[in-house]
Amino acid sequence: MTDLLPTVALVLLLFAAGGVGLYFLARWMLEQAADRAVRQVEGAIVKLSRDERLVAVGRAARSAIHGVGGERLNGWGRYAAAEGVTPRQAQEQFQGRIARIATLMDSAVEVPILGRVGLDAVLGLFPSLAMPRLRPCP
Repeated sequence: MTDLLPTVALVLLLFAAGGVGLYFLARWMLEQAADRAVRQVEGAIVKLSRDERLVAVGRAARSAIHGVGGERLNGWGRYAAAEGVTPRQAQEQFQGRIARIATLMDSAVEVPILGRVGLDAVLGLFPSLAMPRLRPCP
C-alpha cells in the first residue's frame, strides 16, 4: 500500500501538469486565431475605405445628418422638439432618468447587515415575479 501511494501521486501530478499544458496550448491557439481574424477584418476595412464609391456615400450620409436641421434626424432632436428643450438638455434628462432607474435597481434600500440592496436583488428572491412565464413550444 505504501508503494502505491507515490505512484498514484506521480500519476496525478502528471495529469495535472498535462492539463495545465493543454490549457496554455489551447489558449495560445485561440489567441492566434483571434489575431488572424483581426488582421483579416482590418484588411477588409482598409480595402473598403479605399473604395471611392463607398467613401462618397459615407460623405453624403454624414453631411445629411450633420447638415442644417440634422439634429431632427435623431431621437434627441425629436424629443427635444416635442419638449421644447435643446437636444443636449434632452440627453441630460434621459441620462438622469437612467441614473435614477439604476439606483432603484442596484441600491435603493439600506439593509443593516448587507448594505445597500436594490429592487433587482429583491426580485431575484422571487423568480416567478422577475421572469415572465414561458410557454413550451407546441
